[in-house]
Amino acid sequence: MRRQSLIVCWAVLASLAYRGQGEAGAPDGGTEKHGNRRGPPPEAIQACNGLEEGAACTFTLHERQVSGLCHARPEGKPAVCAPNPPPEALEACSGLGQGAPCSFTRGGNQISGTCGGPQGKPAACRPNHWAPKP
Repeated sequence: MRRQSLIVCWAVLASLAYRGQGEAGAPDGGTEKHGNRRGPPPEAIQACNGLEEGAACTFTLHERQVSGLCHARPEGKPAVCAPNPPPEALEACSGLGQGAPCSFTRGGNQISGTCGGPQGKPAACRPNHWAPKP
């Protein structure tokens, strides 16, 4: 169950960082809501405090160490540490383009999604139920 939670966390953070649609960075530390979705956790924002776009970052979430890269967000919102996608998510999109359907198995769970990611970076399979709407 913890593994599935980590996958969900990765998907949420990656989706927010890739699309820049999160509403974190609010004065209350990232709890401002955008529709039914919250922004990235304050720990992910704090991990990039003072770092440049693309810098390696780490933070602790639910007693787990998360490693990733800092991604800028629009409208002056602070950068966020977006977790590195799991290797299975990257493999699922190897040779496929942005928006292609994909699936992979992680922790015994079959995950279906859509390939996506930042421009110039390898696409990763993002779960459909967490992928942002275009």
